[in-house]
Amino acid sequence: MMHFCNLQSEMIQESNISKFKFEVQSSEVRRLKAQGVQSKHGEAVTTTITKVLNDNLESCGSSFVSKVKMHKIEIIQESNISNFKFEVESPQENHFSLLQHETEKLRSDIEKMGSVLRYEIDKMGSELRAQFEQPNTT
Repeated sequence: MMHFCNLQSEMIQESNISKFKFEVQSSEVRRLKAQGVQSKHGEAVTTTITKVLNDNLESCGSSFVSKVKMHKIEIIQESNISNFKFEVESPQENHFSLLQHETEKLRSDIEKMGSVLRYEIDKMGSELRAQFEQPNTT
């Protein structure tokens, strides 16, 4: 039903526009005739001018977008941006998490290596002390 109402409204608007065009053309033809232009030429001139103006008006009209359509486009763009952000941020978060895990693993490995190194140094120090403390029998 809504579509029919819109269609009927458009038809009434087009009808009113057609009447307006006809009245404007008729008055322009009369004005040109009063200036000495033949009716046939006046009609041709006003018809041509009207056609050019209508074509330009239609091309301008197609350049504009209704508020509802613009709002719909904005919502779609916001959704696209949100999806894009998710697609970019999600792998980055995963990569960051993996880097944190790898960093913690490397830190643990370094601490273990430090402990092993301290143990080996202490062990060598004890062996050297033991060697120096033994009486020289040679």
